[in-house]
Amino acid sequence: MKRSILKSNAPLFEVLLRLLDPLVTMAAGLLAHRLYLESWDLPDRYVYALAFMGLATAVLFPVIGLYGSRRGVTAFEEVRQIFRAVAVLAAIWFAFVFFSKTGAE
Repeated sequence: MKRSILKSNAPLFEVLLRLLDPLVTMAAGLLAHRLYLESWDLPDRYVYALAFMGLATAVLFPVIGLYGSRRGVTAFEEVRQIFRAVAVLAAIWFAFVFFSKTGAE
């Protein structure tokens, strides 16, 4: 019996998600900068902050367990887990802004 296409390609999909998630985080920051300040020109500190958040995403998401098996998990539980991971990322960001005193900038 042949395995399904998803099961045989699951490791590839997991690697792609692990690469794509930090890029999406950084792209969201870039888009927020563009929409709020109406400029694509990023200050150096913002580039460093985007890189830090991408790294935080790459480290935090596997620790929280987002890349584990989804078998038997309800949609509500999955959305709750994603929301929790994004909330922790937001808390890290707010702590960084607060302790570096860069909020006013």
